[in-house]
Order: sequence, then C-alpha cells, then structure tokens
Amino acid sequence: MYISYKINKENLVSLITTLFVFVVVIDPSDVIFKLKMPLFAILVFLLSITYPKIKKSAVNITLIVFGICFITSALGIIRGININWDFAIGIYKGFLMILLIAWTNRLRILERLYLPIMVIAIVVIVTYVSMLAFPALEYIIYGMTNNVGSSLPIIMSRREFIGIPLTMVFYKTSPLALFVSGIFLQRLINNRGKIFYNLLIASSSLMILFFSGTRMNILSGLIILSFMIIQKFWNNKLGRFVSLLCLFFGIIAMGILLNLMLSDKNETSLNSKTVLSKAFSKQVEKDPLLIFIGQGAGATFDSLGIRGKEAVQSELTYQDLTRWYGIPLTVVILLIYLYPIFLIYKKRKILPYSAVLILAYTLYIAIAGTNPLLITSTGMIALLIMYSYAYNPYYENKMTLRLHNNKNTLKYADTE
Repeated sequence: MYISYKINKENLVSLITTLFVFVVVIDPSDVIFKLKMPLFAILVFLLSITYPKIKKSAVNITLIVFGICFITSALGIIRGININWDFAIGIYKGFLMILLIAWTNRLRILERLYLPIMVIAIVVIVTYVSMLAFPALEYIIYGMTNNVGSSLPIIMSRREFIGIPLTMVFYKTSPLALFVSGIFLQRLINNRGKIFYNLLIASSSLMILFFSGTRMNILSGLIILSFMIIQKFWNNKLGRFVSLLCLFFGIIAMGILLNLMLSDKNETSLNSKTVLSKAFSKQVEKDPLLIFIGQGAGATFDSLGIRGKEAVQSELTYQDLTRWYGIPLTVVILLIYLYPIFLIYKKRKILPYSAVLILAYTLYIAIAGTNPLLITSTGMIALLIMYSYAYNPYYENKMTLRLHNNKNTLKYADTE
C-alpha cells in the first residue's frame, strides 16, 4: 500500500513538472494561462512531501542568491537610491524557481521541453509562411503582436541583418530551442531513433531560431549546426582534416559577419545598446560605489533618451547585474549559472549529450547577455535543464545503456 502511494506521488510530480515547464515556455509572461505561480507552488509542495531529503548545497545556493538580493537592496535604501519596487519584486520572483535546484537529482526537465518547443515551432512557422503567402496578413499580425505591448510571447517585425531585409517572428522563449535542436541533431547524426522524427524536431527547432530574425539566435543556430556536422566527420583522418579546414574558414567568416553586424549603422538595436553602455558609464561616474556593492535590483538610471530618466533595465544584462549587485556579487551569481557546465564536463564520459548541451547552454548565456533572459522563468528553465542533467542519475550510465539497446525505439528514456 505504501509503495503504491509513493508511485502515485512520483507520477503526480512528473505530471505537474510537465505542465509547469509547458506553461513557463509557452506563456513566459503568464498572461495566457495565468498558471505559472500556482503550478510552481504545487510542484514545490509535491516535491517537498515526495522527496523530503534535499542537498545542502542546493539550500546554500538559494540562501546565497536571496541574500545577495536583500543585502544590496537594503544597502540601496540606506544610501538613498531611487528603487522601482515593482521591478525589484519582479526580480525576486524571477529567482524563485532557483528553489527547484534542491530537487534536480529527481527532476527531468530536458524532455519536458520537447512538446512546448514543438508548439512554438508550429506557431512560428505557420505565422511566417502565412505572412509570405498572404502579405495582407502581415499588417494584422503586426498589429496584434505590437499594439498589445510586451505581454504577448510573440513579436512580429521587419529588420535588416547585415543589409538583408528579414521578416522577424520572435517568440520570447525561442533561445530554449538551442537545447532541443542540439539533442535531436546529435540523435540524427548518430542514427539513434527514427530518422524522420529526429530530422523533424531538429529542423523545426532551428527554424524557430532562424525565423526569429535576431542576430544572436541566427548565429547560435548556425554554430550548433556547424558543431554537430564537424562532430559527425571527426572520427577519421580525412573527415578531421576537412572539419578543421571548414572550422578555419568558418571562424574567418564568423569574424567578418560579426564585424559587419557591429559596424551596421542602420541597426537601431545596436545603436541603442551603444547609448545604454554610455549611460552605464555615466552612472558609474555618478556613483562609483555601485561597482563594488551595487545599488539593488530595481535601482533607476538615466538611459540617455532610450528608456527615460528613470529606467530600471537596459538590454545589457551583465551591466544591469553589475549595477544592481556590484562586480563581486555578480561574479558569485554567474558562478552559480556556470557551475553545471563544470559538473557536466566532469561527468562527460557517462553523459551522452554533455558536449552539445554545454554548447547550447553557453550560447544561451551569450544570448542572455543582450536580452532579458537570465533572471526570468526562461533563464531558470535553462539553468534547471543543466543542473538536472548534471545531478539526476537517470541521465547517466543506465540511460546510455538504454540508448544503445533501443536504438530503433522512440521513448523518453532514449531521447534525452
């Protein structure tokens, strides 16, 4: 009777985890379902009663993060810093999901990402193709996604990419497609599972990145695709030579591409980031102490005309973190984000997707540098993917054996 009860609780945890990840990825602003916080609370409660024993290190991480938030905010109040408390509370809420690190040896986040990413792929691809086929729809979709404001998870626009006009259909959680595309590209090149299924998921995930129209998404998609192609041909001398040659010319091409992007004077986003960098420098000149102790989350600054005289956030995440927490504590936060890379690399021989997940996560961290995707529910999903992949024994030896024993069988067990 006890065993049956325990299994039921574990199944319930699995169901709520699936629903929670789906809601967070599909509705990051919580305006469609309005279920993000209720599902989070239910999940924490179920995990607490199902798996009461948690890692001490996970508790320490939570205490460190919230300690940093509260200490810097308190110092900001003492120093008379103007703080937007609505935004500050939003940052605290963004960090709440870090509580789930306590159960990452039990949670399986990665495969829960597949379904919402495929839903996003359908939305993005259908929207993109519809606008190409019926140009009149573009104005309707543009009005729907831009007039409502930033609450909708999808944005449609037109922009230029190194002088090439592009239609942009950007889903706010689209960088998470890096993880899914990497997994299924590796499955495809290693002939694991059904070829059509792997190709469909991999190509759909890449389309999310390419159709988004953002520089970092497009570059990241190209990098992860190139990495997997090189990995495919790396096992023999000729293939290694060709791969190194392609890598050499690829780095040169990437350098030229980056130079073109950074020198594009017509790129409004780049111009905005340049002005916001100057605004950060002026804020440091005005308050040099912020470099060491920050001003607290929600501290306002003069954005030099980009976002007003009492802006709370720029498009430059790591500058914002420095402004809020100071350099020393920002480094502590970033180490928490980077630590799972070290863990996965250390266990790379027993984790079959270690290399591609490290690459996908590194690219995500790079994208988050110029987009508000780090201290958000989207950023927490990326963080939990890595910690759960590092800590959950499910992904280790037994999974590797299942992958080899069931190459032609498509199950959750062999799609991780």
